Amino acid sequence: MIFKILFQFFLGYTKIEVEGYYIEKFLNKCINKGIFIWGLKHKKTTLIEAKVGVSDYEKLRNIASDNGCIVTKIKEKGIPIIIKKYKKRKGLLIGVIFIFAIIFTLSKFIWKIDVIGNQNIGKDEILNLVEKDGLKIGTAKSKVDVKKIINQIRMERNDISWIGIEFKGTNAIVKIVEATKKPDIIDEKYFCNIVASKDAVITRIVVQNGTAQVKVGDTVKKGDILIAGWMQGEHTEKYFVNSAGEVKGKIQYTQIEKINKKEIKKSKTGKMEKKYSIKINNFVINLYKKYSKFKKYDTIVSERNLRLFKNLYLPIQIKEIRNYEVNEEEIQNDYETAKSLGETTAKQKLDATLGFSNTEQINDNSGALEQKKSEEQINANSGALEQDKSEEQINDSKDLEEQGKNEEQKSNNSDAQGQEGKNREIVDSNTEVTEKNDYYEVKVTYQVVEDIGTKEKIWFGKVDIIWGHKKKV
Repeated sequence: MIFKILFQFFLGYTKIEVEGYYIEKFLNKCINKGIFIWGLKHKKTTLIEAKVGVSDYEKLRNIASDNGCIVTKIKEKGIPIIIKKYKKRKGLLIGVIFIFAIIFTLSKFIWKIDVIGNQNIGKDEILNLVEKDGLKIGTAKSKVDVKKIINQIRMERNDISWIGIEFKGTNAIVKIVEATKKPDIIDEKYFCNIVASKDAVITRIVVQNGTAQVKVGDTVKKGDILIAGWMQGEHTEKYFVNSAGEVKGKIQYTQIEKINKKEIKKSKTGKMEKKYSIKINNFVINLYKKYSKFKKYDTIVSERNLRLFKNLYLPIQIKEIRNYEVNEEEIQNDYETAKSLGETTAKQKLDATLGFSNTEQINDNSGALEQKKSEEQINANSGALEQDKSEEQINDSKDLEEQGKNEEQKSNNSDAQGQEGKNREIVDSNTEVTEKNDYYEVKVTYQVVEDIGTKEKIWFGKVDIIWGHKKKV
């Protein structure tokens, strides 16, 4: 049925009204004659509305006349009618056809590349990898060898456990799953020592298997043997084992911050100006005057690809520049202020490094020092920043499933970092402040106790011994 209607649209059809006392008889005769009628609507007992093909209109009129019915033409529709209507406007018709041809041609190329699933690997790094293998802006989708790109990246990168490439319209979506680095586990059938993973002072050593080579209070360097993978009794000869035990050491971590004696504090006035530019590949059209009307201002720049539909992006970028007028005020930091700011910032960074706090929060806040320097500016601009992020999220329109994977991966990373922090304990903290010409140098030192033992296989020249059996390696 629907195919017949579409076929009639291409051939042209007429919307009609039929009035008479014998409409049912009229319709039956039309069906017997093979005339296709659709869209029937009863307006009155003696009046119906219907649609019929242009080629069948005259036949239908003759049947209506024989049955005492009157046919009135309401409107003609379809492709032939449209062509006839715009026959005298050839330029417009050609222009419309030309635009559709351009859109169809552009839809065969890639004009936007998104990366989903990356946490520790930068987006630019992923883009460089795929561009090197042929996936880049402006490339025809038919010329992109997806399997080749995926296999090449898998061979080159050990930190990517899975990668997939999907085309949606003119948008290429690169989905990755980062590999989680697992510690090297030595099989129990191998002989091994426990060695120091870092420079430290031994605070605790418990030997379960093997022979201790250090004691509490000893200072060790990275790579020193802590528990040797051999044992010897009073009446037995030396024999090798897979050493086991727990070794904790005190390690020193240091973070240095510089606090300027004179700083510029910025505050937003509430005035803002917007400027736009259009970028077509490498050609840029500026739609604004070169200079800002503000003497002092902060700038936020956002870019987005122009698109016709959800995933039909065009090779055109709209660049929005927002200038926020600010007032600048010079402030002085004395010794106590510098110590407080520097100590807070240094401790936040150390905590993040050691797994005692959220690294992302530290990076976003950039420490208490930056918060002190530009608190009002950050508060004023946060709305604009969130709006830009929101626009990018809307434009990118990532799948909910992929967002779920990203959140799960973030959660796993956070849990791993938190677990690492639980294995550490801060036993001492010290802050030193040194005054320089233009700034104060704030040095914060943590004394941290943590596990420092790691297993290392014992190699006997070119022969690997496995529980009394020699194996050539």
